[in-house]
Amino acid sequence: MLRGLFASIARLVSQLVHQPFQVLSLCLATVFVGLVLDGTLFRLWSLHRDSETLSYKTQSISQEADSLQMKIIKAKDTEFIGLQARERFELAGEGDLIFVFADED
Repeated sequence: MLRGLFASIARLVSQLVHQPFQVLSLCLATVFVGLVLDGTLFRLWSLHRDSETLSYKTQSISQEADSLQMKIIKAKDTEFIGLQARERFELAGEGDLIFVFADED
């Protein structure tokens, strides 16, 4: 029984050795299955996806940093500070025209 199994395997290998394209395809299939079962391809795909995510986040943070840098530059300007104070705290500057409306309750 065991001898017959080895004999059939030997015949199969002997026939396969004479067909190089089948040997190549069998080797490639074996490597591919090994990589899939090992999880290497999944890890490679996962790393690629993480790389794209990090690249997007880096770009987003860089744009935000540029925006904040521009705000810092603007904040050093006294006219900008005065404008912000008037808008946020409803203050009036010198020479501004103020309208006062009475409630009609």
